[in-house]
Amino acid sequence: MPRIRLSRSASITPTDAGVILRSDLGTFQLTGADVSAFLERVAPLLDGSRDREAIVEALADYSGHSVLALLDLLAARGLIEPAPDAAEPPDRERLRGQLEFLRRWSSAPDEAAQRIAAARVLVVGLEPWGAAAALALAAAGISALRLIDEGDVPVGPRDAAVVRARGEAALGARGQAARGALAALIRERAPRCRVDERPAAALRSEDLLAPEDRPDLLVAAVRGDDAELLERVARFGHRARIVSLFSDLAGATAVLGPLVFPGATACRVCAMAEALNPPPAAGPRGEPALQAGAMAQLLGQMVAMEALKVLSGYTPSRLGGRLLIQDLSTFETSHRTLVRLPWCRSCGEA
Repeated sequence: MPRIRLSRSASITPTDAGVILRSDLGTFQLTGADVSAFLERVAPLLDGSRDREAIVEALADYSGHSVLALLDLLAARGLIEPAPDAAEPPDRERLRGQLEFLRRWSSAPDEAAQRIAAARVLVVGLEPWGAAAALALAAAGISALRLIDEGDVPVGPRDAAVVRARGEAALGARGQAARGALAALIRERAPRCRVDERPAAALRSEDLLAPEDRPDLLVAAVRGDDAELLERVARFGHRARIVSLFSDLAGATAVLGPLVFPGATACRVCAMAEALNPPPAAGPRGEPALQAGAMAQLLGQMVAMEALKVLSGYTPSRLGGRLLIQDLSTFETSHRTLVRLPWCRSCGEA
């Protein structure tokens, strides 16, 4: 018989009118003169070290029928669950919430979880939302991350804010390259995720495409006004036939996409042809928004969630050749489909 424990989502609140019980399945109330004292005795036993029979034995002063009836009620309401097997991988317990999410939303949750665990992601550009996305993907349990950014960028307030906003440790010695600091932080927080970092010049080499390291997804967190780097990233993804997800934050406007399937959808260079694909953020970029740090975190989480759709296949992405544009001040959201250009310098090449 499996050992059982209180669900992580469970809460028990005694009141004058009874006991309020909450779980993922809802909220309900138990009433009765003895119910509060009964639950006070039962709750400490639901620590994952006992099965139902052991709990009945530990409550010998109550009838076994009453104890089992209460356990059945708690199970039906989602308040207790099987305790994890000690032989299960250590990460399984840490990722329990993610696994439960996949069970609700995927017809093949175990396969989706395995795809995430085996995934390798290449992140180009360590703008604040790119750093946030990298941290989130590592926390989701992917196999490997490779970080690419321009040159030796000193760690400044922008980069420190990304980490401190999450309550993380300081980024290390002043002047350390941003990508090196982020790589060190990921190793600390997600030691099972293999991570390394390279300068942007690595996009011109073949080292990134070795069979054992070939990425399953390229995530580009590059400013929309950095046309040269955007084109290099787009050309690399097209040449290597790697699915690519782009993102940008212009003031308070978050731009997620396009998700580029090489040879099938419009690429990021196609999006630069303003006559056919108007720019998603109107006007000059200007100064960062007042809540730029929080907005970067929001966009970083959006990027990570979209990346996990692609990696796991738990649900289809709607951003193939499309942009999601969201004003992070008002949360007004729109989608835009890009026109693929046959003469595009990147995806239009033979």
